[in-house]
Amino acid sequence: MRAKMWDAKMDANTYLRQLQASKPIRIDMVAEYQAIHEQLISLVKNILAPKGLSHLTHEYMWYAEELYKASQTYSGQALQNKVNTIYVKYLAKNLDNDALIKIANFFGVTPDPPEKIFKTLAPMPSKCIIGFGESGFVIEAGRSVSHQPFSNSIGSSVGIPVPYAGTARNLKVQVWTNSLDNDCEVSVAINEEKTELKVIIPPGETGIFENNYVGIVFNENDRIYFIIDTTSATSGSIDIAGVTVLYEG
Repeated sequence: MRAKMWDAKMDANTYLRQLQASKPIRIDMVAEYQAIHEQLISLVKNILAPKGLSHLTHEYMWYAEELYKASQTYSGQALQNKVNTIYVKYLAKNLDNDALIKIANFFGVTPDPPEKIFKTLAPMPSKCIIGFGESGFVIEAGRSVSHQPFSNSIGSSVGIPVPYAGTARNLKVQVWTNSLDNDCEVSVAINEEKTELKVIIPPGETGIFENNYVGIVFNENDRIYFIIDTTSATSGSIDIAGVTVLYEG
């Protein structure tokens, strides 16, 4: 019986009648969306070009398209909640925070700060990640700088509140380029104090470096930030493409 129903459903004449009836409507819908799509492409390219991120246009277009669909479906607080969800998803992919916010602004909404969004989520008893990602975060030799999670600016040691208490499990650092003549140390600081959770990057090496460490406890609302230390090197620079700390709540 099911086979006969499927056969009737897949009959070419059935599809022909459906297409003949719906094609005029769909032409208008496609034309309308094409204009919107071109507008989104222009928006995304204009935001990414000054940041040197044009090679990631597709990633940001997916984000923009999700926001567009949300703006057509939701309004008010429901739209804000949906935008927050989409924003955090793409922020977790290490996309540029400023670009994500500017794209969202096009739809008349600004995502809430990550720490505020985390507070509205249900408790996460398993794994939580805090970090940042941006190729172009270049540190010269002989420096020690701080970096706030979810920020793309160098020198911020204010930190953001940890959303849930937990125990550190892993610190991971992605290095894009590295011409330092000595080690670079990336560590986690909590409440203005440097912890033992750190990764050492040997001179000249690139790729992903990580360290598993379970002795660091995060309390709720502790403020966390990262320290990138190249003071042991006398020449060269390093491009940190991303840093994430994984902990279990």
